[in-house]
Amino acid sequence: MVNIFVCLPQVKKCCCCFGLRFGCIIIGIINLLFVLSAVLSSEANKNYRECYNTGVVTKIVGYIAIFIAIYLFLSILYFLYGVIIRKSPTAVLWFMYTTFVVMVYNIVVSVLLMTQSKKKSKNCQPPYIFGTSTIISTLLLFYFLVILKSYHKILTMTKTQDKK
Repeated sequence: MVNIFVCLPQVKKCCCCFGLRFGCIIIGIINLLFVLSAVLSSEANKNYRECYNTGVVTKIVGYIAIFIAIYLFLSILYFLYGVIIRKSPTAVLWFMYTTFVVMVYNIVVSVLLMTQSKKKSKNCQPPYIFGTSTIISTLLLFYFLVILKSYHKILTMTKTQDKK
């Protein structure tokens, strides 16, 4: 498998004070909460449709979001099992790829959100607020990716030394 993450920086601790393994578990839990909130936020999606002109592209993005949410949920479960029980570098690497896919999706969605035309409704937020918050969450995912890569390298080095 090609590792596209070799150019990412490495850190020794998560948030300057937690171990990388603990940080990875927290990342998994945060992502799990994110997926659950995204699935349960049908009211927010309804409000969005009432405020903005949604077209075919937005509907396609919505269907892709459902697929990504299911894939992300399964990936999180595998990742948490791999980090907590098995200490598996493969589980961490797969979750790194999943995080990368979510980041690309977020960038596309943020552009779409920033370019939506607003309906004539008084209680709607400007579209750039949704786009900006999506970009901020993508930056957080990038930091998560740095932590994941750092922990993956430690696991890979440990597995290599165990084989010798």
